[in-house]
Amino acid sequence: MPEQARPILAHDLARSLGGVYQGPEGLVLSGVATLEEASKEDLSFLTNAKYIGLAKESKTGCLLIAPEHRDTFEGPKIVVQTPYLALARAVRLFYPGQESEAGVSSLAFVHPKAWVAPSASVGPFCVIEEGARVLERARLVAQVFVGRNVIVGKACLIYPHVSLLDGTILGDRVIVQAGCVVGSDGFGFAFDPDSKAYEKIPQVGHVEVGPDAELGACTTIDRAFMGRTLIGEGTKVDNLVQVGHNVQIGKHCILVSQVGISGSTKIGDHVTLAGQVGVVGHIRIEEGVVVGAGSGVHGDLKAHRTYWGFPAVEYKRALVRHGALERLPELRKRVFSLKQRLEALERRLEEGGCGHSEDPG
Repeated sequence: MPEQARPILAHDLARSLGGVYQGPEGLVLSGVATLEEASKEDLSFLTNAKYIGLAKESKTGCLLIAPEHRDTFEGPKIVVQTPYLALARAVRLFYPGQESEAGVSSLAFVHPKAWVAPSASVGPFCVIEEGARVLERARLVAQVFVGRNVIVGKACLIYPHVSLLDGTILGDRVIVQAGCVVGSDGFGFAFDPDSKAYEKIPQVGHVEVGPDAELGACTTIDRAFMGRTLIGEGTKVDNLVQVGHNVQIGKHCILVSQVGISGSTKIGDHVTLAGQVGVVGHIRIEEGVVVGAGSGVHGDLKAHRTYWGFPAVEYKRALVRHGALERLPELRKRVFSLKQRLEALERRLEEGGCGHSEDPG
């Protein structure tokens, strides 16, 4: 961990997490660790029944555990309904982080017509252009470019080498990881048949990112051709994701690494696109859809269904298709064998036909 954890009484931790502590009074926990690496001073967690055996062998001092598994572990434990969520909250309690000192580094450039809130923090080598606004408690770590008329919302956290290009709007508490580019030109070109060359279409829209969203490292979000590209409230975007111009993504979606979404596609709330999903442009993915890893989405997807494959189809159908593909070598052999038998039978029939040459008269 980049910082030292602060010790917490197990009983106090359970109260903070809304759980029930079962163990000796006065137990002090000094950090969080996996089941394999935990010591008697660490908190660990059990989120999957297949790791019950590992939990029994662990040296952990205390375990976050769900009610249905509480009897499988005899040591000190905190019983919570959702151990993984409790773990996330516990980590924040052990490692609360340090508040950045407010103010603008002497090594940063802020345009005279930009505005930075007194409580915001702007690190060295940041550039803030004309008309931009950095709101209260926002933190630009270092080497961040903020273009013209950009708005960085309250309590945003922007890591190094991020580019927020002209007109981008970040809601409150947005996190942008290192190397992310928000507001780059959309991929828009018109073919000129006379010159047989492509002519660039000016991209004059912007990007809007809702509150509590997070954008992963080296992700790119293209500005709209006209209007806006939208990342909805609470949506989490993993590293190396590409979002094309005029895409509309709903609230609380998950986009896993290497997802690519072509222009003008609309995605509803609570959609999950697993790793390396490719989505064509100008389609609609409705609320609650889950698309499995490596899928190619070529058309509209109906709400609250799971899809997989290339092209993506409903999961049960995809399994049937995959099963048939697995049997293809065997089926090929059978077809080849049947073809040989049929050809042999046809030859015998032809030979037999030629042998009957008697005159019926």
